[in-house]
Amino acid sequence: MQDVILESEPRPTVYKGLPEMAAAGLHAKAFRLFRRHVSPGSTVLDLGSGPGGWAQRLHDASYRVTACDVVEANSFEFPYYQVDLNRDFAAQFAGQQFDAISIVEVIEHLENPRHVFRQIKLLLNPGGFVLLSTPNASGLYSRIRFFFTGQMAMFTDSPYAIGNEHITPLTAWQLECVFHENGFAVLERMFHDAPFFPPHSPGELAKIVAWAVFRPFMFGTVGGQCILYGVQSSSPGSRA
Repeated sequence: MQDVILESEPRPTVYKGLPEMAAAGLHAKAFRLFRRHVSPGSTVLDLGSGPGGWAQRLHDASYRVTACDVVEANSFEFPYYQVDLNRDFAAQFAGQQFDAISIVEVIEHLENPRHVFRQIKLLLNPGGFVLLSTPNASGLYSRIRFFFTGQMAMFTDSPYAIGNEHITPLTAWQLECVFHENGFAVLERMFHDAPFFPPHSPGELAKIVAWAVFRPFMFGTVGGQCILYGVQSSSPGSRA
């Protein structure tokens, strides 16, 4: 029973036939955030590209995209690298630097977010922009679920067992510490929820109740299912 608490019925979305591998509508919202800060024609590295829906969206908007992931792939319209983001991946890009980097619904799969941002810093041009999104461990659903079950929303035995491997829940406080420690300034923070009205499942009905009943009593950074950040590098990284 605990595996359905505050979980929406899946409403998968695609971009040009490519699965988006994210909550419905998240890529569209992330793209609006991204284009407010990064001009078309800029060089962009997409970390953890998966099937490529997000990277293809950027490519179609005239960004000069390079994609990467841990698996082999050769069917994209832009350069692709096979990399393990748990390792020192910056060295695999042979001295390249980028105007922007995106890491969309990826960091929760990785072992060390601080290591990831140290590597990102090496790959950014001075003043470069990073777009990040991840499940919101500070959020309404995680707080309620943890209270009742001892597990955070989207960090449970069931998704781990089928291979999604969400292993690193991150609160807003943790993320902003990582940004600050690595010389990034937060430009924007926003939240996203998969659609849940009208409700299609008991979990979606529970979300409506959660916002109406529990949210007024919560303090600090709350928000919903996912958290998105746009951050800017305030100083260059070092390859030493």
